[in-house]
Amino acid sequence: MTSPWLRLLRLPNLLTLPGDPIAGALLSGILLVPAPDPVATLRLFAAIAASACLYAAGLLFNDLADAAIDARERPERPIPSGAVSPAAVGLAGVLLLLLGLLLAIPAHALPVAAILALAILLYDFAAKKSAILGPLVMGLCRSLDLLLGAGPAARTPEPLAAAALLGLYIAVVTALARREADPRSRITPAHIGLLLRLLLPLQTLLCLCAFLLPAPPPLQPAFSLSLLPLLLYPVNRLLARRYPPS
Repeated sequence: MTSPWLRLLRLPNLLTLPGDPIAGALLSGILLVPAPDPVATLRLFAAIAASACLYAAGLLFNDLADAAIDARERPERPIPSGAVSPAAVGLAGVLLLLLGLLLAIPAHALPVAAILALAILLYDFAAKKSAILGPLVMGLCRSLDLLLGAGPAARTPEPLAAAALLGLYIAVVTALARREADPRSRITPAHIGLLLRLLLPLQTLLCLCAFLLPAPPPLQPAFSLSLLPLLLYPVNRLLARRYPPS
């Protein structure tokens, strides 16, 4: 039997997260140094962990905000089915949100994480009701997720350009996802799952762009990191067969 918590967290979607801060770190030049920098590596790992915690909190708050609607339209979801209590989901969401902010401190990305946390709450409890504002705020969340990896260099042109492209893609996917529940629509959850999975090749391309920028000769470990999102693609596809991606 599938764990209700894993259903809430939409496990395949979580695999699309590491590529965001990795792309941000590479495009900011943090990892493109002539000698290994353990501090920069630890900052990146902290950013990835912060990203996962904030994203997971957003997923929990999303189901919490939709509990009444799910009770009518999707009673099999974990909260309306009684598999988990709203109080437990809310508490877990708050703890994950706070943990994400704490992890952003060693990543030198607390300001970005704080704005991301606010954007997540805005989307889950208000913006997603709007056909225009909802996709825009969701796109902003994903843009900020990439900038988590850039840390203090988040305002430099390369990470900002990549964040804008990633945010635009997610905004379009979010707008399409709003139509999947309409029986007249040709957009299905499988289509949305595929579009989310295509984030992984997109992230890989953004990471590889970092090696086209003027910089010291990149280290092999840094290049290997750029391929990680693509390597997660088959795992995401496998998990999507069991856990709903959207």
